[in-house]
Amino acid sequence: MSPSEIYELEGLSFLEDLANEYERQNGLAPFDLSHWDPSDHTVNALLKDLRLPCPLVATPYIYSYYTGLQQQIIQRLGFPPATRDCLFVQAGTNAMLLAIWWLKSLNMTRIMILCPAYFPVFYDSEIMDLPHVSLFMRRDRGRWQLPRKEIMSVIREAPAGTAVWVTNPVYCTGNYLSESDVRFLDLLLSDGVTIVGDECLSINGHELGRRLGHSERFLGIYSPHKSVSINAVKFAAIVFDAKYEEFFDSWADVLAGSLSASSYTAILHFLGDNFSQFQAAFLRHTSTARENVVRIIRDRGIPVETDEDSLGHFMTCYAPRVHGDKGSDKEFLRELVSNTGAILIPGVRNHFSPDLGFSFRINLARECPQFYAAFHRTIEYLAGIT
Repeated sequence: MSPSEIYELEGLSFLEDLANEYERQNGLAPFDLSHWDPSDHTVNALLKDLRLPCPLVATPYIYSYYTGLQQQIIQRLGFPPATRDCLFVQAGTNAMLLAIWWLKSLNMTRIMILCPAYFPVFYDSEIMDLPHVSLFMRRDRGRWQLPRKEIMSVIREAPAGTAVWVTNPVYCTGNYLSESDVRFLDLLLSDGVTIVGDECLSINGHELGRRLGHSERFLGIYSPHKSVSINAVKFAAIVFDAKYEEFFDSWADVLAGSLSASSYTAILHFLGDNFSQFQAAFLRHTSTARENVVRIIRDRGIPVETDEDSLGHFMTCYAPRVHGDKGSDKEFLRELVSNTGAILIPGVRNHFSPDLGFSFRINLARECPQFYAAFHRTIEYLAGIT
């Protein structure tokens, strides 16, 4: 792979080209069902519930170890504070890079990435010369499960050198790991397996670290504002065993740098009362949108599936009669946009198994009349494909 080849970004660029092509032909841009930003409708509905602290004067450098807020964040995320420390960085992508460098420092020989997953982990591991193997999680009757037998088989090949990378909630689904899967991961930790939990989209209160954070072999990555679709004012926290404090503080200067005033503002907001209040309002709003989406599918009897018990703004829809590989078929995507006036991110771009059928992400925070109309046209179109 050359340094210029990033498959997932090439896919996004193609979707942007399709959107521009559609707008030139129709005089109106297609509606993006998958975009990470909320709609103006959602912003206007929830802005009254959001109260951010005033930012700092823009002059001083702000470093994680100068804030004195690490233990408060650790407790807010549900970790046992006596044995844990954390590092603040600007974004989850910075945190992922540092987490993989930490695995490298532990002499891990490879990473087992449980898919779907956020794409930078694959490229970070290549940059760090740390090989990875991918395993697809299983989806059964609207719920996700860890592929336990496959995980154990891979671990047995190199027990001391294999680290597990797991995303909670399952990426782009809002579906959190089951109690039995959490117990399984806890047993792996007890057996000396190292686990990184990418929990950047985890709703506060649902983090794996609350159950697995007792182990020095567990590292968690968090970006609380991403879980409520606030993308301009955010921070990320890496939570780790306290004995790794010097490692992360030192390498943060090399790989991440200082914090911005907006990141510090986000830290203060997360520790204040308003974050919980806003999260509750956001979840009410997206829960209503989810009910509306499910109702559209049910009332029209369309063979499109969604996940059970999902929470938050990202969810994935599945058209099992259309093969998942269509998500990489440029002509198929061009026809879909042309016939629906909608843009979407296919699941294969986020490392969903193509065996699940054609899947695509929707962002419930994009809820508005245009969203529902575009969604309706999209599922009707997919239902007509034989």
